[in-house]
Amino acid sequence: MALSESPSRSKRIRQALDWSTVPPDIKDDFVRDTERGLAFVAAFVRVFMVVFLVIPLFGWHKLVHPWLAVLALLAAAAEAAYVAQRLRDTKKIRDDVRLAVVDVAFCIMLMTVGSQAAAPHDRNVIMTEVIPFSLIASLILAFAIGLRVRSLLAILVLWGSWCLALLPDVGLKLGSDLLGFVMWFVVGLYVATQLRSMAVKTAEATAAAHKAKTELDHQRIFRDMHNDVVGIFDLLAVDMRLPEDARDLAASGGRAARNLLRGVHGDQPAFYARLMELTSRYRLRGMLVHPRFHIDDEPPEDVADAVLGAAAAALANVRRHSGPAPEATFFAAFDADGVLIVSVVDEGTGFDVDSVRPGGGLGRLPQAVRDIGGSFEVRSTPGEGTQVHITWPAEEE
Repeated sequence: MALSESPSRSKRIRQALDWSTVPPDIKDDFVRDTERGLAFVAAFVRVFMVVFLVIPLFGWHKLVHPWLAVLALLAAAAEAAYVAQRLRDTKKIRDDVRLAVVDVAFCIMLMTVGSQAAAPHDRNVIMTEVIPFSLIASLILAFAIGLRVRSLLAILVLWGSWCLALLPDVGLKLGSDLLGFVMWFVVGLYVATQLRSMAVKTAEATAAAHKAKTELDHQRIFRDMHNDVVGIFDLLAVDMRLPEDARDLAASGGRAARNLLRGVHGDQPAFYARLMELTSRYRLRGMLVHPRFHIDDEPPEDVADAVLGAAAAALANVRRHSGPAPEATFFAAFDADGVLIVSVVDEGTGFDVDSVRPGGGLGRLPQAVRDIGGSFEVRSTPGEGTQVHITWPAEEE
């Protein structure tokens, strides 16, 4: 069991500490702000740690070479200013190998020179004020280079330089000093990896939400245009009160609008296009049809054929029997759940369902729907219109 769990545990550790797996080239404000934030943190702690190098100067008379302590302070201030200015200009620290190398090299020099300001037996005392500044080199390595072999080698070099700088005044404190280099490196890796991962995930989620919203807007505009604008053209094309030239122009405009929409939104399922063609067919016959379609997937071909045939018969029934001004709402929905619902609803004269002769009128619709595993329901009351509902697959009773 332990052997099987080890790869998983090592993978989790790597995911938590290795930010190289995070895509570096995502163009997003949140990702850029995160990189600027990490650069600001590195610059801030580097500059702030210079303050610790002022403390040895208060024991001026105890130093063997106090001027070396002054030199170390001035050099540290200059190096911190360089780091801050570079990060301010680049606004990022990721993959800035040059900055990390310069910072590590300076810390090694600071350890070597700074330790000489005190007598050999007092070096551990003065180096206590140097360690905070030197530890930041591990943080910059973590932010800039990450979990790489060269970073680990740099940590080892910092270890060795620190030990040599303390000689011969080496004590138990050496262990905590060396552990400090490792801890700052690990914490830096974790912080950088988590922040960069969250920034990229946020950017990807934002982009996905924007894409989904754009697609929904396009679909809404497409439906509105097809249902309303094209419908107006169709009604004008069959309005006998208009001159023949005007009707021909309206019919031509309807065809042009359909072709335009088909080109703009060519990714609509073929079933959607067939529904719209059926709608247009009855509009051109003088019937007012209100389409309400929500088709996200393609039903099986035999199902589509049977359902469209039943819907066409229902629309034909509305046109023949609902009254002098036939009007119907044509609804269809099919999504990833695999349930197809089609309804034809009118507010015409209606009829007594029980009085319809089997096999005649709407009585011819059920069998084709049943053959594909679907169900149908007809609701009608004299004077209150008719509703035909088709569902596939049929709901289990």
